[in-house]
Amino acid sequence: CGTGNTIGKGGNGVTATGSYAFDSGFSIAAGLSSIATQDGILSKEGTDSYGIEAAYTADSYGLAVAYVSADGGTGAETTTWVINGTYTFDS
Repeated sequence: CGTGNTIGKGGNGVTATGSYAFDSGFSIAAGLSSIATQDGILSKEGTDSYGIEAAYTADSYGLAVAYVSADGGTGAETTTWVINGTYTFDS
């Protein structure tokens, strides 16, 4: 749903997310995860991640593109892109 968990980066601490599904099968989601430190939430010393995901879902298949940025508490951000797909056979 657009958080670090979307691609296995792991959401931590407090997580806030939101999503919107359009009538055409498209959807978008975004989220933010943070572990508070004594310096506060979303500080350079804390473990923070945010992500966004765009998806299209039809009757028998779906496709999603996700992006996550995580710092792991080091202050140096890593970014990850992932494409996920699904297909359901008729039988």
